Amino acid sequence: MRQAGFGLLGSRFCGCCDFRGSRPMISLIFHPFCGLWFVILARSSGGGAHLSQNEDCFANNIVLKYLICKPLILTFSNILGSRNFFPIRLLHPASFDSEASPTAMMKLLCFLSVLLLASVAENVSALPAGRRYEAIFSFGDSFADTGNDIVVLAEHSIFNPAAAPPYGMTFFGHPTGRNSNGRLIIDFIAEDLGLPFVPPFLAHNGSFRQGANFAVAGAFARSASFYSNLPIVECRGFFHKSLFFMGEYGVNDYSFSVFGMNVSEIRLFVPDVINTISMAAERIIKQGGKSVVMPGIPPLGCSPTNLALLPSDDPNNYDATGCLKQLNDLSVYHNSLLQEAVNKVQTKYPNVRVIYADFYTPVMDIIECPDKLGFTKDILRCCCGGGGKYNFNMSAGCGMPGSTEQKPSDEATMRRAVLRLQIFLLLCSFCYSIQSNYTSILSFGDSYTDTGNLAILYGPASTDFLISKPPYGMTFFGHPTGRASDGRLVIDFIAEALGLPLLPPSLAANKSFTQGVNFATGGATALNRTFFVDRGFKAVSPFNVSISFQLGWFDSVKPSLCNSTQDCIHVLLSSVECKECFAKTLFFVGELGWNDYAIMLLGGTSVDEVRSHVPEIVKSICAATEKLINEGAKTVVVSGIAPLGCAPANLAFLSNQTGGELEPNTGCLKDLNLVSKDHNQQLRRALMLLGGRYPGVQVIYADFYAPIIDFAVSPDRYGFNGTDGVLRASCGGGGDLTALCGMPGVSAGNPSAHVSWDGVHLTEAANHFIADGWLRGPYAHPPILGTY
Repeated sequence: MRQAGFGLLGSRFCGCCDFRGSRPMISLIFHPFCGLWFVILARSSGGGAHLSQNEDCFANNIVLKYLICKPLILTFSNILGSRNFFPIRLLHPASFDSEASPTAMMKLLCFLSVLLLASVAENVSALPAGRRYEAIFSFGDSFADTGNDIVVLAEHSIFNPAAAPPYGMTFFGHPTGRNSNGRLIIDFIAEDLGLPFVPPFLAHNGSFRQGANFAVAGAFARSASFYSNLPIVECRGFFHKSLFFMGEYGVNDYSFSVFGMNVSEIRLFVPDVINTISMAAERIIKQGGKSVVMPGIPPLGCSPTNLALLPSDDPNNYDATGCLKQLNDLSVYHNSLLQEAVNKVQTKYPNVRVIYADFYTPVMDIIECPDKLGFTKDILRCCCGGGGKYNFNMSAGCGMPGSTEQKPSDEATMRRAVLRLQIFLLLCSFCYSIQSNYTSILSFGDSYTDTGNLAILYGPASTDFLISKPPYGMTFFGHPTGRASDGRLVIDFIAEALGLPLLPPSLAANKSFTQGVNFATGGATALNRTFFVDRGFKAVSPFNVSISFQLGWFDSVKPSLCNSTQDCIHVLLSSVECKECFAKTLFFVGELGWNDYAIMLLGGTSVDEVRSHVPEIVKSICAATEKLINEGAKTVVVSGIAPLGCAPANLAFLSNQTGGELEPNTGCLKDLNLVSKDHNQQLRRALMLLGGRYPGVQVIYADFYAPIIDFAVSPDRYGFNGTDGVLRASCGGGGDLTALCGMPGVSAGNPSAHVSWDGVHLTEAANHFIADGWLRGPYAHPPILGTY
């Protein structure tokens, strides 16, 4: 008899326990919404189903609920002791981001699987090459279901469109229960890891020693009781070498809800969805899982299903790609909370690799630039469907009479797509295949990176230093920490991603610096302070905190930075022994130059004259970088500067000085952005030359300009509140010097909807996006995670 339910802990995995049961009870409930039939399958409470060994091996009274809605198939919920149903509309991969060819769906899934593999490849070094994991266990919905759904409905003679052609046509040649024309992301990942396709738990009577797939079409995250009642068994040795996928979850939770709630109401239960996913991941970790992947959700507003069923007469509700803004914002919100949850789980379990897999960005990249990835421009239409603008209608869904599918791409087109994929895979293998082994971070820079040095210099009694006052620090820390943001900085997210603690400021007393230290100080300049004082500039910092002084602090604490200090205390500070102290250290030089230019501009210097100083500022940054290399640094990240013309404070105070011409695509001051561009171009060229002189040293240019321009051009894509979310500060009085952030009575607004926190510095939300772009690309060259 087939095992039923969540058999992860059953005898076919590690000989622990075995659940055997009779067929579930069945009842049908009709719902008037578009002719919905709810098929309720419940385990008999009268003893018809039983546990063969231990009642704790499986939760009592689990109710599996399935939804059939023409033509969308299922919903799945695991609710203990309840028969309340939650109809959740399913979005099939086959109808999600397709083109005019089913082969394109394969290319999309290949592309997504490669990106997902890039996220996990650095974490799979424990096993021999060729097969680093021994098994894959997968949970989720129709994006990952390899056949569980089709088994359940077939057993009860319920029509299932996914069981009919043309599903499965491209690779398998027949339907397999996968909601696609071919393989799913989980299939490509299994292939690339040298494992067989992950078998659906309900359709497989053989061994699950190489993995099992519990994903069911229509599954949603709530309720958590399913996960909290899973038994703990001794399979840890086996699970140590297994890769676990927790989702994607959330699409179904939100998709059906749009028919009875507005997006603001749906956002209220996003934290509950995230909490449930986190609980599930922790449960797996407690049972011995050492590698857990937690995927985000794709852009809901780009789903052809949602576009067809939720049309808007207001063109402002669509972004430049034709996707629905509010639904995409919902996806971004979900993903941002999930990334925070991943970080928290990782911190709680430092010996486990908890990996966030981005499902949103690659789909948006495909939609924005389909030609570059081998897709047609008609990217928002279903490949298989029943006609209409998006090739989707409720009466002729894919697999139903009246639906049609497009023919595969011609062979030449496919060859070009495969070649692009192979090149991409090669690049990803180079960038991500090595696990990060940095043992510490040493950081230099200004207020974009300062974790508390300037606050220490001012002292706790200062009434003028606003960064030490609420609402600074409100989002993450709950109080001011000396960071010029509502929460974490880019350097904080980088430390977290590398599994290192947040960097203590170098001026802090009684702090250990063995895992890193931060010399960055607010107000720091690339040029020495005397340069500005001698020329009569007034906006210069009262403290000597330029990069040269920060390097002096570095020299003074250098003996305490190495694990073996006895070799570094003596005169041989430049010897090979001491240099080895820094071979596994990530050095961070950023962001310098902004204050140099701001001091001059505020002093009345013309933009042309300011630009004349770019070469000497770049020279100073490169000199600092070269000093660190000579000290033994093997990897140095050097940041460019952000676009000066996009800072709300500069827009308020410097528009007259620059002529006020705005860039049409961003709304930023054109002349000031030219200063930033000039600086970044010269810096990048200089760093390339510097790196060429030191073979074996990685000098990474981190782009601070491009991500903020991306925010300005497409704010909704990143979850920011339109133009106001980019060009207006979250905290402050809109250019009023008597109402600056940190002053009494000044409100903070909603930082997560803004790029700028206080008019100059960035919100935690913006810092998070930038850090991710530096860690994994595309905003660092090469990405940080691919350098060690």
